[in-house]
Amino acid sequence: MPLEDTDPPDAEMIRQANKLAEFTRKHSKAVLQKIYEHYQDAAHDVKWMERCGVPVGLAQDALAPYIDVLNLVVHRDRSEPTIYVVPRWDHEHAIKLAVRARKVELQDL
Repeated sequence: MPLEDTDPPDAEMIRQANKLAEFTRKHSKAVLQKIYEHYQDAAHDVKWMERCGVPVGLAQDALAPYIDVLNLVVHRDRSEPTIYVVPRWDHEHAIKLAVRARKVELQDL
């Protein structure tokens, strides 16, 4: 749930959260691919990655130690569920992935 939503989740939110968790489990490769694409873009700035303690040239399956947060977020207003990823190389902005039409997409900010 978004931080500003302090009410307990309702039954629909719980259903959405369970559905999102199952989707994420079944489509973990697609989620990882989006994170890897973000990593590849960031890795062009080698000095930045060094300051963040993240090596460049990692393979996709070597990213896990550099993912500091992965949250599954559903909203009371029934907007699209979000996979919120905080990689070590981008704590300030993070990666927001939306689940649209059973696909993982970079969420428009």
